[in-house]
Amino acid sequence: MKINLKLEKGENIFNDDLLNHVLWFNNIKTSSDYQKIAKIDFPFFFKGYELFNAKIDSFKNKKVIIIGDYDADGVCATSIMIIFLRYLNIDCDYIIGDRNTDGYGINTNLIDEAIKKNADVIITVDNGIKSKKEVDYAISLGLDVIVTDHHEVDLDNLPNCLIFNPHYNQDLINEGICGAFTALVLCYGYLKSKDISDKSLMYELYELAAIATIADVMPLYNFNSKLVKNFISRINKKDIYNEGLNKLLNKLKLNDTNAIELSYKLIPLINAPGRLSKASIVVDLFINGNNNVQKIFEINEERRKITKEAIDKVVLDDSSINVIYIEDLNEGILGIVAGNITDKTKKPTFVFTNNNGIIKGSARSVGDFDILELTTNSLPKTYLSYGGHKQALGLSFNNIDEFNIFRTNLSKIDYHYEPTINLLEYRYSSFKDTYNKLTTLEPFGPGLVRPLFYLEGFIHEKVVIQNKHTTFKMKVNNFDESFIVFNKIINSDYIRFSFDVKREVYRNTLEYKGFVNEIF
Repeated sequence: MKINLKLEKGENIFNDDLLNHVLWFNNIKTSSDYQKIAKIDFPFFFKGYELFNAKIDSFKNKKVIIIGDYDADGVCATSIMIIFLRYLNIDCDYIIGDRNTDGYGINTNLIDEAIKKNADVIITVDNGIKSKKEVDYAISLGLDVIVTDHHEVDLDNLPNCLIFNPHYNQDLINEGICGAFTALVLCYGYLKSKDISDKSLMYELYELAAIATIADVMPLYNFNSKLVKNFISRINKKDIYNEGLNKLLNKLKLNDTNAIELSYKLIPLINAPGRLSKASIVVDLFINGNNNVQKIFEINEERRKITKEAIDKVVLDDSSINVIYIEDLNEGILGIVAGNITDKTKKPTFVFTNNNGIIKGSARSVGDFDILELTTNSLPKTYLSYGGHKQALGLSFNNIDEFNIFRTNLSKIDYHYEPTINLLEYRYSSFKDTYNKLTTLEPFGPGLVRPLFYLEGFIHEKVVIQNKHTTFKMKVNNFDESFIVFNKIINSDYIRFSFDVKREVYRNTLEYKGFVNEIF
């Protein structure tokens, strides 16, 4: 692994070296750059939102069915729209397709199910923008359809219905909002137009949109930043309005949390039922406060278990690209397994399984390698489907023969990737001061990355814990700072390493420590 001590120069945005260096690390070099990501543009409205308002007013005596996706963004978007419609006393229900049998987005089976629920109206959330044929089918059955989505728009193939999508009808330049935020904007616009001000309702909707913003890896600046920052603040104050979410967070027992911690503690819980069971379990928690938190935790534990079992089955070779086939793998965890193996091997990874003769797969890339282009160039003449972007995608083949052609094509590619880790050399004051300054830039995430720091030197007061972890101290800028390394025993007295500064309560004492990430 190559180390890049990144300290590019830029304008003195803050009168503080650490804060300036963090911004420069993220290629935010001028005050103008910073203002572009720091300004808050929400609340805002979509062009034509008055049409949505008029539609909602006309639904007072109609049955509305929400059709959402099964991931965290879709679950939160579905919950937002149901809570909003219920508040207006509109008869409503929802449908979320099954990952294995329905796949992503609206389809004719889900539309038929909506008809059985006596639907007059379908509102899609987090899907539908690429479903022209399906929307036409729904309209042919006499249904009114509104598509709310945030995915890229094909202007030549739009559904023939009312559409709200930030890529299509937003006045503002937008770096990216998720499907749940899209739903939130519409709900806010309606309530604002009616002079309805209900703090409890809006906080519930904000909370769900914030979860989805983290889960869908949206850039954490501008309105996204404000939304997530306020959400995290209320988690830490134990001031959550959505009853079901509050139950989930109480069981997690988070303290002094941040967006990064939520992404690997809260988000997997919300995603797990949609991977292994029914996403409706989480929607019911959010809209009804159902006491099914324990079930969600159990499903997530099962997800962890079968993921580990799948990874343990994998036998890797020295190929440039990992192509793995596991006959009986639950396809809900294909992407998780691919991501784990990619992280482990630093190679692009494809993981496939057999679903009633259809070979389904998921892929993850490394660095800036374009896995979408690789897939496009390697497909056999016939295949079922594929789609995604340069870092991640899904694909499927009609049969094992098509898959084998694809695997053979990939085996001919010679690709090597040497990972580079960008670091900031630690040259600041105490860990306490560093931690407190970093929190002023929260939330960190896509668009504003929290950097890891680099140090090297002699260590002292080294202690091995439980025969697998190591604590030690090191003199840093005249401060005697503490560090911890998990799952590694340090034998040397001189080390080079990367770390993050965190705060924790240990034996009723508040401590600031360096949590070691990598030893070089």
